[in-house]
Amino acid sequence: MKKVLFGLTVSLTLTVAHGQTATYHPFPDSNAVWNEGCVYLQNNTPVNNPQIFFLAGDTLISAITYKKVLTSGYKYYMIPSNNCCFYYNQPAGDIRQDTAQRKIYLHMSPSDVLLYDFNLNIGDTLPVSYINYQGSGNYVSSIDSVLVGTTYRKQYHISTNVDPNGFGIWDSNYVQLIEGIGSTFGLFSPLLPPFEGGCSLNCYSENNVVLYTNANSTCDMTVGINENNTADNFVNIYPNPFSSQTTLQTDNLFKNATLTVYNSYGQTVKQIKNISGQTITLFRDNIPSGLYFLRLTQDNKTFSADKLIITD
Repeated sequence: MKKVLFGLTVSLTLTVAHGQTATYHPFPDSNAVWNEGCVYLQNNTPVNNPQIFFLAGDTLISAITYKKVLTSGYKYYMIPSNNCCFYYNQPAGDIRQDTAQRKIYLHMSPSDVLLYDFNLNIGDTLPVSYINYQGSGNYVSSIDSVLVGTTYRKQYHISTNVDPNGFGIWDSNYVQLIEGIGSTFGLFSPLLPPFEGGCSLNCYSENNVVLYTNANSTCDMTVGINENNTADNFVNIYPNPFSSQTTLQTDNLFKNATLTVYNSYGQTVKQIKNISGQTITLFRDNIPSGLYFLRLTQDNKTFSADKLIITD
């Protein structure tokens, strides 16, 4: 009797999941963040480059509306060695989607190129696109569903029967494409089998709610210097977004700390020095609405780094 009930439970679960994936889930049109990381080998030592991509409003190109994508994080250079720098919001690309065709396009002047195609079946070869510029070789080996938030979405497992790196490697299910999110290698990362590192999607959020987390990654939607930014240094910001003022509070005691707010170009728009205590009140003053970054430092060390959203 127990076996029968177990079988019915599994059957019901699979039926529900299949029913949910029958509905296409398009890309978001606002308040979406992709947290990613790339690992490179430098002198046989892994070097991690965390970064985020996020939607930043609309832009009109040739009478067509696109979603602007900005990126922030770390840059890494092989030459000179050990040259790494933090950068703030920079343009990453402009995307639009054809929901009826289940396709997403990236604007590459003077025209668009295919970014994602979710109108695929098992055995289909992936079309040439911005992330699949190698062309033939990558194909859909299987399709299942993955839980994103409270709904299941189609997940396409991609395999390849060629080796673009020239080492005779055959990769099976080495990357996944998820409806409404993109590749598990990252939003714009190429679909190349990993070799000496690579990129991965750590997590994805909408409206400040994490909906998907890679099982092999940790999720930190904060963009900034993360040294010394541990659980012991947790800073609560409330409200965020805010329109006139917000409060930063921590269990630890500030002593001669400095709070700096940066705009999307990395320029300082506000700074408060000689902070002591456990609470900081940040007034908007004349700062325009938009996305900002704050850094709280003490004794030349970063105590916390986070995002601020100011609204009208």
